[in-house]
Amino acid sequence: MKCMLPSIILLLLRISSARKAPFLASHSAPSLLPPKQILQVRGGAMEPKLMTDTMTVAAICQGLIAMEAPEVNLKIYGTKDDSFETQDMSRVMGAGILCIGIMAFCLFTQNMEVTDAIGWSNLVWIFYHARCLINQDHEKYGYDPTSISVWLAVNIIGVHACFTGASYSSAFAKTAFSVWALNCVLAVIAPKTAAKLYSNCPDEVELNEEQVYWTRGYGYENLAHCVLTLSLLNGVDAHRTMGFMSIPVIAHTAHLLLLGSDVLNMLGSVLVSIWLVFHGVNFATLAY
Repeated sequence: MKCMLPSIILLLLRISSARKAPFLASHSAPSLLPPKQILQVRGGAMEPKLMTDTMTVAAICQGLIAMEAPEVNLKIYGTKDDSFETQDMSRVMGAGILCIGIMAFCLFTQNMEVTDAIGWSNLVWIFYHARCLINQDHEKYGYDPTSISVWLAVNIIGVHACFTGASYSSAFAKTAFSVWALNCVLAVIAPKTAAKLYSNCPDEVELNEEQVYWTRGYGYENLAHCVLTLSLLNGVDAHRTMGFMSIPVIAHTAHLLLLGSDVLNMLGSVLVSIWLVFHGVNFATLAY
């Protein structure tokens, strides 16, 4: 947590002080979508601004804990396996949740353009993949460093395209997030197969029960990030995308409570129940 938290604070402060990244030319191409009237009142269960503000804070906090203090995150939910592999699953899940929080901050607090919000949020993935390569995490986990390098390159290209308003930014982002969404779906429905995709020795991959649920967890939560981003790129209103984003999270929490209660402790069950209710209210408030 110590290494990432100051960076996130500085990132949010930087976002607050500039609509565009400071290292870019001032005459960039037009953004993909026009500004949103994000404070408009919608029908639903609660005040939309309350929901988006709560989502911003909750996602940033939850994402930071899962990504930067995975051992703490595992203990909170009662996971006994604290191996590097399981901690990395927590980090991947946390990265996706943190991206959602930063996107919500950009869209609803800073009233940014969609492409800028996507660019700022995906800096999280650049950090994650760069750190994996620097720390040589692939040697601890046994996965192929080539896949990490490819995703790092994809995110660097995508962030640059978003910040500069490149003509290919929309198509590139849609393609990248569609591929990642398929990976997330695979992690949900076939977690062992998903783990084998990134392994140097796929025939030797074995996941215990807790690792299966954490693999599904990163699949569900990152699928929520994909739903949010792809909906925005297809012109869906920012409020509605935040509502639709809750669908995979609702599925995740319901799945845990119905089928994975044996891997949760009491605190974990309470937190998952709260998150289920919150996202249900969020969907009812913002999606329609």
